[in-house]
Amino acid sequence: MAGIEIDGVSNKIELNTGAAAADQHILFNGNAQDFYIALDDSADDLLIGLGSTVGTTPIMLADENRTVTFQSSGIVDNFVIQSTNAGAETAPDLILDRSSASPADNDTAGKVVFRGRNDADESVEYAQITCAMTDVSNGAEDGKLEFDLMTGASSVSYMQFQDAGIVINEGSADIDFRIESNNYTHCLFVDAATDRVSIGEGTSTPGLTFAVKDSQNDIIGLFHNNLSSGNVFGLQINFTSTADDNTSYFFRCLGNNQSTVRAIIYSDGDIQNADNSYGSTSDERIKEQIKDANAQWDDIKALKIKNYKLKEDVADKGDSDDLWRLGVVAQDLETAGMNGLVKPEVKLDADSPEVIKGEGNVGDIRDYKGVKYSILYMKAVKALQEAMAKIETLETKVKALEDA
Repeated sequence: MAGIEIDGVSNKIELNTGAAAADQHILFNGNAQDFYIALDDSADDLLIGLGSTVGTTPIMLADENRTVTFQSSGIVDNFVIQSTNAGAETAPDLILDRSSASPADNDTAGKVVFRGRNDADESVEYAQITCAMTDVSNGAEDGKLEFDLMTGASSVSYMQFQDAGIVINEGSADIDFRIESNNYTHCLFVDAATDRVSIGEGTSTPGLTFAVKDSQNDIIGLFHNNLSSGNVFGLQINFTSTADDNTSYFFRCLGNNQSTVRAIIYSDGDIQNADNSYGSTSDERIKEQIKDANAQWDDIKALKIKNYKLKEDVADKGDSDDLWRLGVVAQDLETAGMNGLVKPEVKLDADSPEVIKGEGNVGDIRDYKGVKYSILYMKAVKALQEAMAKIETLETKVKALEDA
């Protein structure tokens, strides 16, 4: 006979003891609101709901697969975890525990899915957060947290946190990246379609691979190396797939009309400017121990002016008379005792970036010997003055002989 059985020995209360395939429920008759706990035997679901009739206003449903569903029909907090602890280190915790007895690399540790419907009444997973256990080796555990978003009817990876770093747009989708500042809508902007980046007063369509634009009464770009010793470098520009020439350039300055070229450093090292003016700061107020220079006659006389070709030019462009150059050789200056005009070679050491990155070895030459041509030119001017003085002395003597 169906009914209620209370077993005091096993501390068990059993409903519907004499029948199978029948719904059962417990009703809590409240003063203002009724609640029920019920078994929907035909669907094998356990229900917790609101009201006195089973099946109306369900709150929670647990099925035979141990899937628990919370339901609501209004703007309410469906699921709340509350802690009344006043301590600083404890708070409501939500733990997704993948307690597998045989874990493997790249197993999913947990997933949060944001699901809704489209206008065709189809279920759509609009976004999801997934955690994967990428390495489950004891002592070397790695994880990955990924944020996916439905874009154009496809799930797209927008951001990943993994052991290799933080990755945005792992799937190379056409997803722009934009950071808005107080004044600019595109303070930092990555245009995915054109592979271009802009900083500052940028727009949604950067015109160059990398563009910096601003309206400031100050410097708008600064590279500051704060290292006090060792390999202290600034900015480097590399050409890796083109021969050095006078067509490509490392650096170019334009006038305010955006068309007049004011200065250029070409890829072969030539420097050109519109005014043909090159100088340095030479104010007397920043100098001390000023005195007349020593004679430069012997040094200039000892110079060996050579014609030569650069090995790199010949290798890149083939041997031709167009490659002849005029100048001096650093080793000749050293032989003549003019070591002060020679900039010594620089070799890589253990702290050099090239060695650290595996692009060179300790002892490799980074910078070959150079010549301080600006000082050489001043020596030539001083020697010219000495020659002028000798010429004027000879002229005076010749004139005296002629007058006699």
